[in-house]
Amino acid sequence: MKNIIHETSILFLAIVFIVILFPTQGITEENGIRRSMVKIYTTQLEYDYSIPWKRGTPVQVGGSGTVIAGNRILTNAHVVSDSTFIQVRKFGQAEKFKANVVAVSHESDLALLSVDDETFWENVIPVQLGGLPELQDNVFVCGYPEGGDNLSITKGVVSRIEHHYYAHSLEKFLAIQIDASVNSGNSGGAVISNGEIVGVVMQSLSDAQNTNYAIPTPLIQRFLTDLKDGKHDGIPKTSILMQSLESNYLKSFYGLPLNQTGVLVEKIIDPSTVVGLLEGDIIMTIDGHSIADDGTVEFRKDERTQGDYYVEQKQVGDTIRLGVFRGKAKTQVDIKLATGRYYRVYREQYDIDPLYYIFAGMVFAPLTINHMKLYGDNWVEEAPLNLLHTTFHKYWEEDKREAVMITTVLPDDINVGYHEMYDVIVEEVNGTTVRDLSHLISLINMSGDSSLVRIKLENGNLIVIDSKDAVKTHDDILERYGVTEGRNK
Repeated sequence: MKNIIHETSILFLAIVFIVILFPTQGITEENGIRRSMVKIYTTQLEYDYSIPWKRGTPVQVGGSGTVIAGNRILTNAHVVSDSTFIQVRKFGQAEKFKANVVAVSHESDLALLSVDDETFWENVIPVQLGGLPELQDNVFVCGYPEGGDNLSITKGVVSRIEHHYYAHSLEKFLAIQIDASVNSGNSGGAVISNGEIVGVVMQSLSDAQNTNYAIPTPLIQRFLTDLKDGKHDGIPKTSILMQSLESNYLKSFYGLPLNQTGVLVEKIIDPSTVVGLLEGDIIMTIDGHSIADDGTVEFRKDERTQGDYYVEQKQVGDTIRLGVFRGKAKTQVDIKLATGRYYRVYREQYDIDPLYYIFAGMVFAPLTINHMKLYGDNWVEEAPLNLLHTTFHKYWEEDKREAVMITTVLPDDINVGYHEMYDVIVEEVNGTTVRDLSHLISLINMSGDSSLVRIKLENGNLIVIDSKDAVKTHDDILERYGVTEGRNK
């Protein structure tokens, strides 16, 4: 579930978390389970979303990992995303081994690697996964940060456990805050307590000292369980927007007794994922756990976090029971959990080719966080307000699944007068609301008796192009600008 009172906070939080990669170098040392600690060398090749038919320059980055059961190396997704070549090196060894990505969860920033060479696994004892640590538990962070080339282990304590935004996905999940020193290159390294893994280092808060975050073992365990059938389904989402019921006036309006707690179902984004639930319902319990008026639940005695916690523990296809107050009476709703999207704008995408379509020299593509990041590290403040509003406040709808935009125009006689119409969202083609990029393509190709294609933009501007002339000039425009393909859809 998604609590609406937290929606706007992402605008500020998304920019202060940094994923901790580094140009390959650096490390230190310690004792214990060190033979299971691995340094990871990744060559990453990302697409340039300003010219989506081309990739950028290969970059060498480094990270950390830990050998776990099943001859697998556990690390962060962001350490190996968009990779073209990966090598790993064991503690105390000089030889590097080629590694492969077995599975990846970009939403929870986790990945598993394998090594085909059997000699890599000699004298390696996998580290066991532990439980969720307690506040003030001592922990050791093992990894390969910048500053040297050997294993580094730093000591600290568990400072806090609650939901936080994951910088890699901008999703909000349970996270462990630790004060052990963490630097670039520690990404993917193990957080150890009592000889077991209790977390995987993922990011730091850039404006605070020793405020670092790790993915807790409940999320790691659900990732591993998800993979048991040979495929990754992802973390289920209920596509519900919630409003707090901290106002007694609001409770009274809906007839909820003041001594009862819960949250209001303000909007259901995709009704097919929550059959039986209605807008205006008040959710009081989730699998028997009471929900407070601020949308939090108790996950351990005297420790609270977002109500999503009990959804995130389950797998796609599992059922969750909601205790609901509806029409001044209590009822129960059983929901079969599925994956789903909240927003029209895609969160940052990895390991896939960007989608685009070129018509009359105009490049159409779905709006993504990847594109927003073209405005720089401070894109949340520098990007155009209309794109920011669409990114964070326009939700997925059946008839508006993507925010399709003109990302750039390749100047030609056919598009004279439209050369400055870039980074603008398309509303209609020939009077029909655009659902997604595939729909836009079909609308352009179905102009009917008229050869004129009318493209209405979000800002009210109108583009009119003769489709017959567009076909005649298409190949010439692609050749002139070095475009290999006119579409990737």
